[in-house]
Amino acid sequence: MGFAPPDDFIASLSVKLSEFKKRNPVEQAIVIFNQEKYAISDTAFFQLHLVNEDFLPIEGKRIIELALFDVNGKKIQQIKFNVFNGLAANQLAISAQTQPGIYLFAFYKEYERASQKSILYSSEIKIVGTKSISLTTPQKEKTELQISYEGGALVSGCENTVIVSYSQSGRGKIKNGKNETVAQFEIPQDKITSVIFTPNPGETYYAEIERESVRQPLAKAVENKCVLLIDNPESVTSRKIRVATSKESTLIKKELFLVVTNRRKIAFSTPFMLNTNGTFELNLPLEGIRNGMSEATVFDNEGEVVAQRIFSVYKNPISATLESSSKLISTRENAEVGVSLKDNLGNPVQGYFSFSVYQSNDLNSKGRSSFVDELLYPSIVKDLNAVVHLTTRNKAHLIDLLLASQKSGLLPWPELLNGIGAPRSNSNPNLKVKGRAVFKSTGKSVPDSTQIMGYLQRNMIGYVASTKKEGAFELPFLYDFFGDDNLFYTLEYKGKELTQEYVIIPDEEYNQNIKFSNAFRIKDSTDSYGLFASKQKLVQQSYQFFVTEKQNKSVENNLNYAFEDEAMGVDLTVKVQDYIAFPTMEDLVREVIPFLQTRKKGNNINVRLLISKNTRNTNYTVAKNTPLFIIDGIPSKNAQYFLTLKPIDILTIKIINDGRKLERLGILGRSGIVLINTKKTNHEAVTASSTIVPVQGLSQSVFKKNNPVHQNVPLPDIRLNLFWTPIFSTNILGKKLISVSTSDNTGEYILSAKGFSQSGEPFEAHTFFNVNFVKPK
Repeated sequence: MGFAPPDDFIASLSVKLSEFKKRNPVEQAIVIFNQEKYAISDTAFFQLHLVNEDFLPIEGKRIIELALFDVNGKKIQQIKFNVFNGLAANQLAISAQTQPGIYLFAFYKEYERASQKSILYSSEIKIVGTKSISLTTPQKEKTELQISYEGGALVSGCENTVIVSYSQSGRGKIKNGKNETVAQFEIPQDKITSVIFTPNPGETYYAEIERESVRQPLAKAVENKCVLLIDNPESVTSRKIRVATSKESTLIKKELFLVVTNRRKIAFSTPFMLNTNGTFELNLPLEGIRNGMSEATVFDNEGEVVAQRIFSVYKNPISATLESSSKLISTRENAEVGVSLKDNLGNPVQGYFSFSVYQSNDLNSKGRSSFVDELLYPSIVKDLNAVVHLTTRNKAHLIDLLLASQKSGLLPWPELLNGIGAPRSNSNPNLKVKGRAVFKSTGKSVPDSTQIMGYLQRNMIGYVASTKKEGAFELPFLYDFFGDDNLFYTLEYKGKELTQEYVIIPDEEYNQNIKFSNAFRIKDSTDSYGLFASKQKLVQQSYQFFVTEKQNKSVENNLNYAFEDEAMGVDLTVKVQDYIAFPTMEDLVREVIPFLQTRKKGNNINVRLLISKNTRNTNYTVAKNTPLFIIDGIPSKNAQYFLTLKPIDILTIKIINDGRKLERLGILGRSGIVLINTKKTNHEAVTASSTIVPVQGLSQSVFKKNNPVHQNVPLPDIRLNLFWTPIFSTNILGKKLISVSTSDNTGEYILSAKGFSQSGEPFEAHTFFNVNFVKPK
């Protein structure tokens, strides 16, 4: 593609970028946990932000799923929860059966979890017992020497910056094909460095590490590309950009374009031409370029990319401070904590944030990169974590060097300019069951367009869906529900119930690319937090008498009451115990139960109900299909199981056959309802006879009580996590005052605020106070 006037090229590029953004919208999740590690049976509280590339909330409703995986990639637990307008707070109660170790907390869009790019956010977190856990980096099969080039290619005939990273510190050399040293380098403790040299056309080069048999060939040097050198990474006002190529390159005679993008927007662009030496320089003004990663790209006048690299803008537009009323506080005392947000000119900033206070020795993992760095530099955060203890070099230089070595995360300009890719469809923001319907004995799919009628047992709502190719179906729930439920379902094809046994198989596939950056081992030493948590549990159990109110609840014997109420009462009740004991249900139905009929068909006995069609109950029709049996609160369409019940074990049989009432239950009620209440409920047997699949509703957000009122009752308060609130907002003066109540535990506590300004700039602030014991008077 060619462009004559420069304005046409930039304008077209801007339009193409805008179209690409519409086809590929960014939805990224940012999760803040109330602690950095947990004990078995703890509750992990968290706040989730769903934002776009500008860290602004995504409007509307989404359903997010949190799955907990062990190091073998096995799913241990899961919850689902709503996100409204980009914000949610929820919790995962860690199972008491969980074993100590490292676990991956992975957040997905519901039912997009099997795709390769399905994980919105993940974090490796320790779940500890009484023994401590030691992290170990998995051993690589081969020590890797990685080579990359500033600008994307090794260009002959001009100075190149070659970036070298290795798993350990040491010295190395760049050599040509004649084994001659052309450049030397030293890898420091942060395991990444750069070296400058000028490759000759047609010559081969390789890098090697001294005193080790490690050698890596360099890429073949090319002519008609550019190097792209960007200096002054610590500057907050401008970055020096230098574009260079060989004096013999055809690019010297062409008009080129420098385009700088920031958060997928064009922040700067200019046409230029290389001088006769093959170079071009400018100072890129950083005003208007937001904090974090940006991308510089050089195009020729045909729209081909000739150089491309990621660089950093390392400035701090938000100043956040935390101030405690005192650095030394007594046990069971309130402390006032002030949060203040200002911009770099000292003006107040409004924002929202999570706030936590926890004991530093037990719940703080030292050596992690900051919250802001994790957001601004997600592609290199693991590298930052790996070297945070070792590096003594300027942090801005290290970040920029790591970014320059990145081969992923660059804008795909060829795809972008050619308009490849279809718009992404928005996912349905409702809960659903998705899977396949098959015959139980053969595993073959049911016919296409088979109707699936589902009924949520606890929530008393019915839904209908149809199968597609190979029995695939999707049954959306129009209304949210919370907690676990059972979906009773029945299948019909062309208006008739399927006689062959069938089953639906819900989708449970997850992205199998679950990888851990750390392995672990259980040590003999004690984990102080794990030991504390086990003792805390014992103390809470010991004092349960003081905090639990005695409750007397009457047990409702009628497990079918909810169904009766939904249908506005039953039409007939038969107390089976008022009659002589019949030997079989067939005899009982024939002799005692009005409106219910049995008919033999081959070896099977069909059960049908007479349905009233008028208000005077003078006109009845025989239902075409089996009625819905409700046996001790569990729905079933299995007439054969109903007939195996023993009349002596049944208390009542109730009938709903009024057509007006049955309409309230939709398709599931159209053949009538028979409610059976037995003496001894056998839930397992009834469930096994029915077509029921468990479904998971949403997790209801529970507000964590952080500041208990200390009453006269001498209850111990031994919290290590003193405070967690997922959302606070500053006022128009950029301030917020928070009251924190200390517990009976002494020691140093970390106070942490993490959040965003209204314009989408991330910030964090930390401080501490010490808690000392004061004997009560």
